[in-house]
Amino acid sequence: MTISANKFPETLGSLLFKSANNWGENLALALHERDNSEWTYQELCDNATRVASYLTTRGVRRGDRVIIWGDNRPEWVAAFFGSVLIGAIVVPLDAQSTSEFFSLIDHETQPSFMFLGSEQL
Repeated sequence: MTISANKFPETLGSLLFKSANNWGENLALALHERDNSEWTYQELCDNATRVASYLTTRGVRRGDRVIIWGDNRPEWVAAFFGSVLIGAIVVPLDAQSTSEFFSLIDHETQPSFMFLGSEQL
């Protein structure tokens, strides 16, 4: 079976913007376990864009590595998409990763920036 490449979004960033444009007010993310936080596609896009701007002001550039280590939360997704928007390489770590594993990954990847959840501090 052959699939045409033009049927897919060009990048994850373009998928985010298309989703915000097409379904802006629809629910994109929900976390009901702790604080009942919900984000629409537009809110996700706005938050990811803010993260991208912040990373840029911190000197993160295309090809730099960004570690994301924290619980599954909407902010994790914003950090992911914000990093992708500027062309950074995301290094995701499972929230249950040990500090020893984190140290190894930190050493091996030499990240330019890290997003850490409060549980990982």
